[in-house]
Amino acid sequence: KYPMFVFQACSRRQGWLYRHAIGAAGSLFGLGVSCQWINSSYPRASCQARPTRSQRILDCRQAQAIREMNTLDEVANLCLEYNMTYLGEVHDHAETHRLQRELVATIAATTNSWSLCFEQFERDVQTILDEYCQSNISLQHLMVDGRAWANFEQSYLPILDTVAATSNIRAIAANCPQRYLGMIRQHGLAHALENLSKAAHDWLPTITQDLTPSPAYRDKFFSYMTGLLPSDVDDVERVAKVDGMLRAQLCWDATMARTLVEECKQDRSAILICGKFHCEYYLGVPEQVKQLDSSLRTLNVVILPVSDAVLNAPLEELSPEVGYLADVVILLAEHSSDNA
Repeated sequence: KYPMFVFQACSRRQGWLYRHAIGAAGSLFGLGVSCQWINSSYPRASCQARPTRSQRILDCRQAQAIREMNTLDEVANLCLEYNMTYLGEVHDHAETHRLQRELVATIAATTNSWSLCFEQFERDVQTILDEYCQSNISLQHLMVDGRAWANFEQSYLPILDTVAATSNIRAIAANCPQRYLGMIRQHGLAHALENLSKAAHDWLPTITQDLTPSPAYRDKFFSYMTGLLPSDVDDVERVAKVDGMLRAQLCWDATMARTLVEECKQDRSAILICGKFHCEYYLGVPEQVKQLDSSLRTLNVVILPVSDAVLNAPLEELSPEVGYLADVVILLAEHSSDNA
């Protein structure tokens, strides 16, 4: 089901794709699998004579019959047909965040009730997020008390302010608190739930959620993470370390899945903004959602920065592997960074 190309590691855009703490020391690491197979398939000069474009939207719901979509409005209308939408991103790509804001504004113009769920906020700060959206606290308080990411103000604040200005979209803190990840990494979720307070249980996956990774997800995770460990780490220690990191990763996935399903039970459609590793190839969060409620109709959208050659290549020249990435793949020019 998942071709081997999905597990190829790529260091080209490592950056800090997931700015998360792993373990008690709270060390930072970058996690992501980039589609180098897309970029490497085309010579850089192959499209010089073709007109350039800034974005490209591909409907990949039939992987063997990919078609072009003309506007972002088509994507917004497609979201209306599903209970939830995963919106996978590269965290530090400025054009991605502009497109997300445009998509959210278009969705806000509908009459549906929505929950916009953020990987970037943890479930225990939901009250703070609500207070900001209701104009009851300042941005500074949201940044500090809500433990906002370093690039929040330039990347996610415009999206959040779009939500705050509407009456039919609620901003939701979707992720688990990082302070518990050290315990989960070392001892597992069951140990954490056994030793933490009942209040903390509301911010984590439930005990009934199975955090065993699928073979495809485990292979994908190991393919990337083992390459980041120091070369002097022996094989046994390497496996132990990556296994611990994977437990933390699965805790993020499962918590975000719990959040999405809870929102859908409130008769609201849900959208999750998350790093693409959490949803691409239908692994991670989608697997956890299916475990919780297989009746929900889900749409997987991945926004992917690519070279100009890929962005402007004829459809028939695109690598067929792009069809396996998500239901909708939005290609953007890769030369756009929040840190630029």
